[in-house]
Amino acid sequence: MITEAIKIHDRYQFEVKLNYLFEKENKVSSYKVEFFVFVPNSLGINYSTYSKKDFYSDVQSYIRFKTPVYFLEQIATFPDSPLNKLENAFRELVRQPNKETIRNYEYHLQMFSSILKSAIRDHVAFITHKKDANEILQLAQNYVQTIRTIITRFRELGNIINVPVISSEVFSIFLFADEYNSLLIEKYGFRLLNFLDKQKIEHEAFKKAMLEFIAREIDYRKSKGYESIPCEHSDNEKVIFRFSVLKKYLESVLFVDASVKPEGRLLEQLFMGIAAGIAMLFATTVAFWGHYVYGNYTLPIFITLVISYMFKDRIKELTRIYFTSKVLTFLFDHRIKIYTDKKTRIGLFRESFNFIKRKNIPAAVLKIRNMFRTKEFDSKFSREHVFLYQKQIELSPKIYQKIYHDYPISGINDILRFNVSKFLVKMDNPDKPIFVLTSDGYRQVKAQRVYHLNMVIRYVVKQTVHYARYRIVLTKKGLKRIEKVVTDSEKLAP
Repeated sequence: MITEAIKIHDRYQFEVKLNYLFEKENKVSSYKVEFFVFVPNSLGINYSTYSKKDFYSDVQSYIRFKTPVYFLEQIATFPDSPLNKLENAFRELVRQPNKETIRNYEYHLQMFSSILKSAIRDHVAFITHKKDANEILQLAQNYVQTIRTIITRFRELGNIINVPVISSEVFSIFLFADEYNSLLIEKYGFRLLNFLDKQKIEHEAFKKAMLEFIAREIDYRKSKGYESIPCEHSDNEKVIFRFSVLKKYLESVLFVDASVKPEGRLLEQLFMGIAAGIAMLFATTVAFWGHYVYGNYTLPIFITLVISYMFKDRIKELTRIYFTSKVLTFLFDHRIKIYTDKKTRIGLFRESFNFIKRKNIPAAVLKIRNMFRTKEFDSKFSREHVFLYQKQIELSPKIYQKIYHDYPISGINDILRFNVSKFLVKMDNPDKPIFVLTSDGYRQVKAQRVYHLNMVIRYVVKQTVHYARYRIVLTKKGLKRIEKVVTDSEKLAP
């Protein structure tokens, strides 16, 4: 099973997140995703102005395992909770400090922080989707009590490894997680308070308790010498930087590494050799024929050899171009080996980018693109260039299950971040003056000039094809919004 979610990441980047659940009964889990992007001609983005190099410089793609799902209550009280796994790793480290137990201790710290972050985020989101004010306040109070229980016990575990046999370098990993967890509590505490304020729910007692809880966390970080202390009259650069660095380090346990290589290099060299052989065959044949007709050391044979040499070079190049255009287009641009952070290979990822002609676009994709458009408008005013980005992923479930055997890993998040800056260069100014009628006449107002990128996503899992279409609305200033045009993908197949 695979689902997609798309959102604006910042002014110039949008993010597509594919959630793929593993097929545990299969030796290999695999899927293929194709992004058909329809670009208005007025933006000047086409095969001659936007190369593969341009595309791959605008795309950031990464894969991570889905965070194991635990509720906050389970983390606090579950017999086999991440806290208990962490305690066992701490005691094993003290009992026998070596490379293996240090790696295991770091692994469980990273997993605990990643799981806690997801559990806090999901719980706060759960509260914000409720409607009843009393239920919201009760859930919020339970949330604070549970978080306090978890963080208290976590910090108590630090006493286990705060002993002479544990080096300061190893102990600092615990401090990184401690600082990050404190920042999480502060971030989502304010988010919850902001939600209650917007909903205009009477929550003065809860607000006072939450602000005191957050203040204690800030004082705690000060007492530990952590640098992530927010100030009212500051740009708080250090807070954001510290949070970002800690997040990347602690969640790296779930990210996969990649070794990127171009695909088809061997095949390309083979075709180049064949092209050289064909060219040499031509030149040798002409040379033998010339010697046979004109003899040796004559002006005609000299001219014949020069001409054959000229044609030999052209034949070699044209043959190479023909082979690469006919065969290498069926290959991907990159062949990427996927590894865990422990350098164990778990799969393969291939990707390619090309502009394609309208006649080569699948009928179902065109059908989806043309939904809600009139034929007259489409034929007269809407000329588009279309590029296709496709990726294919294969994973070996048995291998990752051995690596993450302590935690339930159900799938991966395949994340693609795309920068649209190059698409904005030839756009008109975003604000256009127009006139509107008013009660006392008319007046001039500003209207926005927007452009649409239409993206149709086709993904294949176990021979089943699904579709979705999004409209990406742009102005000269960047991304404005993203709209989902088609919602029921399964009914769109031809």
